[in-house]
Amino acid sequence: MTRHGRHFWLGVLTAFVVAIAAGTARAEQIQCQLHSIRATTSGAQISPVLEPFRNFLLRPPLSSFTSFELIGTRTVTLRQGANQPISLDHGIAGQITFASSQGTQRVLNLSLRHQNRNLVNTTFRVSQGYPMFVVAGSVIPQGTLILGIVCR
Repeated sequence: MTRHGRHFWLGVLTAFVVAIAAGTARAEQIQCQLHSIRATTSGAQISPVLEPFRNFLLRPPLSSFTSFELIGTRTVTLRQGANQPISLDHGIAGQITFASSQGTQRVLNLSLRHQNRNLVNTTFRVSQGYPMFVVAGSVIPQGTLILGIVCR
């Protein structure tokens, strides 16, 4: 085999190894808790489970509500680039996608629907352990649905 032939096959072998390594690289994953919250303007109570979020719940844009009741929690594992279907209380469904990482922040896409009506279609950033709240609208009995999202 000539010297040029060896260089050719060495280049092919290197490209093959790099391609296999790239194919087996794992996509980043995060775990998120989705808290379904009923918000109302009657009374002034916050469910004990939501106490760690009190400062966030009492600030704008959520400060127009005075009571917050946890009605459900789901935990999802999101793999970067993959859509994750979600099903929430009161017939609300949709999907959440871990779109990308930007430094310490994760970019998520969220879409929710209820009875073939789109409620939310938004993109937002979350930081590890820092909550994000999305107002989904008046689609639950006696209140407004707020989705609290905390990722780790």
